[in-house]
Amino acid sequence: MTTHLIIPDSKLCTRCGEHPIRSGSSSYCRECSKAYERKRWAKMSYAEKRGKWLKNKYGLTWDSHKSMWEDQDRKCAVCRINISIIKNDNSHTVACVDHCHETGHIRGILCNHCNRAIGLLKDDEYIASRLVIYLRGGGY
Repeated sequence: MTTHLIIPDSKLCTRCGEHPIRSGSSSYCRECSKAYERKRWAKMSYAEKRGKWLKNKYGLTWDSHKSMWEDQDRKCAVCRINISIIKNDNSHTVACVDHCHETGHIRGILCNHCNRAIGLLKDDEYIASRLVIYLRGGGY
């Protein structure tokens, strides 16, 4: 159990009535806020959760993400395999948002393999071109 320092005249959590709340607009203590968010998150659909994550990470809405995916014929922009924006679709790999790590510019939607490959190549066109030369038998 966590012990809390009760400051005279501090407000207590409106949910549990035991713990002090931090200054600000919240009326719940930290523990009750976390419990509320866990419960709320559990009730959300995958699309809602993914939409929130996309918005926080890339500034994308679920609809704009879906539109980009559809504009690419629901395929990876690099290898052209079918990709899915829904996690539980076993017939496809899950779509990844490819973006420039320096500028944040979103380049497209990729499969996990192509997205990881670009990351392993450090987003470096020179390394990627050297890899093509190597694969064609050009040696080192």
